[in-house]
Amino acid sequence: MRWFSELFAAHHSLVAVSQYTHSWAYAFDLERPLESLAENYLEAFVNRSFDYRVQLKLNFIEKYGCDGFVFFSNRSCKATGLGLYDKRNIIAEKTGLPGVVFEADMSDVRFFSEEQVLGKLEPFFEQLKTK
Repeated sequence: MRWFSELFAAHHSLVAVSQYTHSWAYAFDLERPLESLAENYLEAFVNRSFDYRVQLKLNFIEKYGCDGFVFFSNRSCKATGLGLYDKRNIIAEKTGLPGVVFEADMSDVRFFSEEQVLGKLEPFFEQLKTK
């Protein structure tokens, strides 16, 4: 994470929002434990439709006034990466913003290559400079 933080800081950029971390922040009602468990499960973005996921990302972009967007295709969590390249294309077309998808694995460092990630992110940062 430090490497990403320093990379984004070097390009005067920041990550405004992450859907992934909020996916597991459940709120349980102890008076209705099974019902609240079901509600939490159904509301998680990984259990929602493709169109819902696109709209959620569009809402975040608008809410935070983003100049671009970065998607992480996580090999250890296929459900979060479903359709990311299509989502990138749809969102870029709707917003006119640059977007990029990079791939790695949060659990296995053998699937992380600084060179590959930089190969995706450096052109993205260049696009941001021209906006």
